[in-house]
Amino acid sequence: RPLGTYPDEHFTEEMPKIFIKEFQEKLAEISKDVKERNQSKRLKYHYLDPEVIENSVSI
Repeated sequence: RPLGTYPDEHFTEEMPKIFIKEFQEKLAEISKDVKERNQSKRLKYHYLDPEVIENSVSI
């Protein structure tokens, strides 16, 4: 599972769901920025793209 992805059954309260949604939105922005920067690079650097980083709890 990518960073910021959590099984719904672990978080049922409203506040954690709000925080997770905000976190996922920020990760999406970061991922977009990484992809945009990589377009002008000869050697792409995707290692810090949130889409390819695993959740630590997934390991």
